Amino acid sequence: MRFTPYDIPNPARYQRPVTKRRLDAAQRSIDRVDAKYPLLALLDSQEPQETPEERVQKADAGFAAMCRHLRAFEATYWRKGRRALSAHPPDVRRRVLKEWEERKWLPKHAAYFCDFLRSQGILRDDQEEGGVSCT
Repeated sequence: MRFTPYDIPNPARYQRPVTKRRLDAAQRSIDRVDAKYPLLALLDSQEPQETPEERVQKADAGFAAMCRHLRAFEATYWRKGRRALSAHPPDVRRRVLKEWEERKWLPKHAAYFCDFLRSQGILRDDQEEGGVSCT
């Protein structure tokens, strides 16, 4: 089966070092929030304010979480499509996979695969349980 390799960035490979430039940008971001909401700064004066180092760490952790989420989401689509396809007889699977291979203009991504299966009558809307929608 043709598919496009997973192309969402690996956070370990794209780790950005904590540089002075990033710290300055984080400080400017904190200052912008303080200037935009001056009363919030007064309320937060009792609590310790977020430091630029913490802000950069939070941004890096958010990037890593986003990558994990996108990878899991893509994998869920592929599993759902393959599960729906494997529930059919071998001759139907061969016919559908042959058509999938012949449609070279379609991007070989999981969402396109699920949509292709829906157009072939393999995947139905009533099979979409668990919050995963192959649209």
